[in-house]
Amino acid sequence: NLRYIAMGRVLSSAFERTDEGKALLSNGRKLCFVCPRGGRAKIVADSLMSAGVNVTPYYLKGGLLEFREQQKGKVVTDDDFLMILTILEKDPEKVGLGLQLCLAAANKGKTATLVLMGEATRLATKSYAANNKLELPKVFKPWSEMLSALISKQVNIYCCTTCLKARNTPTEDLIEQSKPVRGPDIIDMKEFCKMNMML
Repeated sequence: NLRYIAMGRVLSSAFERTDEGKALLSNGRKLCFVCPRGGRAKIVADSLMSAGVNVTPYYLKGGLLEFREQQKGKVVTDDDFLMILTILEKDPEKVGLGLQLCLAAANKGKTATLVLMGEATRLATKSYAANNKLELPKVFKPWSEMLSALISKQVNIYCCTTCLKARNTPTEDLIEQSKPVRGPDIIDMKEFCKMNMML
């Protein structure tokens, strides 16, 4: 449901006592706050996160303006958390750790990006999803389930174009939610994302 509510009003203690506030800020509801550039929305989401209100707050990073640019193909280079995966069947534990950490960041309300390089690019292909032998250690959920969870939480998923070419993987084989990315953009991500890891 889409509602138009003044950002400052949501932060007021008086709003929490109104019928509208009680209905909105309860029952573990997932709320995404949006403003033109993302700044005010982040303030509201961070405030609700630290206030211990029974909701899961999110915000549209960069706001509507940035979102429209991304829809045109702009690469996101400044998320809160960046995970770069380079391995696949040779080390299933690292694959599980990488996906799980990325999911943990998203569950904490952080904006997150998953970059797949080397063999890991296969994770985001339709052909691999249909026919693969990847089994993660039992402490992890199945990789396909975790990938679906990342997609549902709006995590950005990118595949290295050079790595795809090295494996003769056409971009048409990528799942809809994954986008090809060039080396210079990955360098920018490593520089501008607040936290980054590579496995």
